[in-house]
Amino acid sequence: MLTQLPNTQQRPLARTAGIAASGLAICLALAGCTAVPDASVSVPATASSSEEFVSLPERVGGDSEAGPVESAFEESSSLALEVVAKYCRPELESRRWIGDLYPYLTQSAALALQTVDPVNVPCGEVTGSANPVNGDGAFTMRVMVPTDAGEYQVYLHREQLSDEWAVNEIRPAAGQ
Repeated sequence: MLTQLPNTQQRPLARTAGIAASGLAICLALAGCTAVPDASVSVPATASSSEEFVSLPERVGGDSEAGPVESAFEESSSLALEVVAKYCRPELESRRWIGDLYPYLTQSAALALQTVDPVNVPCGEVTGSANPVNGDGAFTMRVMVPTDAGEYQVYLHREQLSDEWAVNEIRPAAGQ
């Protein structure tokens, strides 16, 4: 036999059911407002490794004006070359060496490099042109710079497209 709840206990249950029904109605209404994705839009696949870089396409001549991606490649390559040239000066006193690098570094790179004694830097000069290897062309780039002690990888980053590139890391290429 079912017992009936007193009238005072039925009201909170009815109110709770009403709130739940209202919430469900809102969710269903909002679900109907979402757009169906366009099948013609391609979404990049998630990288399976820890690096989320894409390989750079080969540049094709003919355009007199560089687009935003080409400009990012040129800007980041130019900065990487300049910074590695400043980095490869083992004859300098430590304060001058790091002081010359500070304006080009991210905060984390500055903290890491302030402990380096330039006497221990194996390179003495840049020996060729910088080569952008990969990156997203907007916020992160990896550029290879050849030196008399082998190639160095320079990781550059910027927070906004309007920001200047900053060096996040300088290190010898793998195996050197």
